[in-house]
Amino acid sequence: MNKTYSIATAALIALLAGSATADPKEALAGLDFDGDGLVTIEGAIASRMPAFYAADLDQDGALSEAEHGAMMAAIRARFGIPDSEPQRGQVDAFTFADKNADGFVTAEEFRAISERIVLSLDKDGDGMIRIDRIYETGS
Repeated sequence: MNKTYSIATAALIALLAGSATADPKEALAGLDFDGDGLVTIEGAIASRMPAFYAADLDQDGALSEAEHGAMMAAIRARFGIPDSEPQRGQVDAFTFADKNADGFVTAEEFRAISERIVLSLDKDGDGMIRIDRIYETGS
């Protein structure tokens, strides 16, 4: 039996880690915030925050729709992901992240979205992200 990574899971890990690597193990290492070899939920979330602060060009503590759009466009370009419109019944990434609908994504909102995504990678709920538990079994 071969073990293969889900393409979506591998892309999600790379996206979270801000890594352009195709190797999910290398990308997952990018989520190791303190470099101790363990990818904790808190460490993975903390590793996402520099992307927020880099995108906050006016340094007001929140991303405008334009700042968020530029951040997402850079991510799509880095990973070769084509730009697409949300499908019927879906919301765009900015609207999804802007929980209070005030037209800005605050650091708290960005952290909450990052937490939601990172928690989806914690397959057994132990607070750790382990690459061997993100495998999908294939033949």
